[in-house]
Amino acid sequence: MCIGLWSCFVDFFVYVLIVTLPVFGSFCGTEIILKLSIIIYIYVVLGELIPKILQPILSYVHVVILALLVGYLPLYFIPYPVIWVYDKLIWLSEPVFLLSEVILFQNFVFRKSQKAADAIANGDDSELVKWKTVVTVFSVLCYGGSLYYGWLLYTEASTAQLWLLFLVVLLLLAVHNMMWMSMEGIISDAAFCSLLSVCIMYSMYQETDLIQKPNKLPESWFRHDRKKALFSLILSILNTNIANAYLALEFLKKFLRPFFLVSFSMRLYGILCIIGKATKIWGKTDEEETWVIDENDVQSTFSPWKSSLTVKLAVIFLFTQVTVNLFHESSGVYSSDTLLSKLLQSIWPRQILIGRIAQILTVNAFYVWRLYCAEDWTWSEWFN
Repeated sequence: MCIGLWSCFVDFFVYVLIVTLPVFGSFCGTEIILKLSIIIYIYVVLGELIPKILQPILSYVHVVILALLVGYLPLYFIPYPVIWVYDKLIWLSEPVFLLSEVILFQNFVFRKSQKAADAIANGDDSELVKWKTVVTVFSVLCYGGSLYYGWLLYTEASTAQLWLLFLVVLLLLAVHNMMWMSMEGIISDAAFCSLLSVCIMYSMYQETDLIQKPNKLPESWFRHDRKKALFSLILSILNTNIANAYLALEFLKKFLRPFFLVSFSMRLYGILCIIGKATKIWGKTDEEETWVIDENDVQSTFSPWKSSLTVKLAVIFLFTQVTVNLFHESSGVYSSDTLLSKLLQSIWPRQILIGRIAQILTVNAFYVWRLYCAEDWTWSEWFN
């Protein structure tokens, strides 16, 4: 019993390590976040490469690997070019996450709305009332949320953001007009598009507010010794002075904001759904489309809490990505230091984020495409 609990703790401990990324980052900066993330990658991969002959003492081997990495691996062991490439990969992944997460949630809602519409069209009177009530309540909640966040933007946002909100409202009116004209239009789909569009606008307001009010950087961001191992870095954090600790805690507070927690939860849910769907799709044969192994076995093997290698690596990358982005925004850095980004900063309003505009356009374009292709629409296995 004790051995089983110990093995579960060691298997889950990688997620504890991931949660320490903001703590190290707040005291030592984004470079340490990237280095620690790579160390966690190494720990996870080495743990998966342990030969089966050591299976009875697997958990103890994990502890030894972690002790060696934390206690003896110097931070300069990870060269700067690797950190630079990793940082740019994180920056490039942001547009992919922004677009894929809204399509994932839209497709989920569209599918449920279609099931409700089919039940209304083909069901008896009792089913008709039930599903009409569900669609109506969901639509009212979406429109209510849209009005609430729209009012917050109206009272708090900048002039440039208010003009963009006006354009978004015009776009939503056009989308609703297409919905009424289409034979396949469902009010709950259009309501959800409205909610998503306005929430994306509010997310942009939250992000630009962080960028325009950057935190003061602790001196410890520039003074940590790269020749030391991670354990020595932990000791230096524990011995930091009050002034640096206060500035570091200001960064940590950003992670407790509801906006960040909700955004991270949505993105985590999206990537876990895609990984779960990938394991099911790749578990089929090309010719017969039958399961190679039982579905319950697939779900058990690839469950996030069973910590398969793919899920672990994905969660590490995702948490590193959102942590680094939040630290960049909180410190006033919100784009890559390329010539193109500097040129855009000189001519583009800082209150308007291109990524969020692309999200809004994707939300409404995907819905219009759904209406246009309604008769021949097929639900993708990747987003069901």
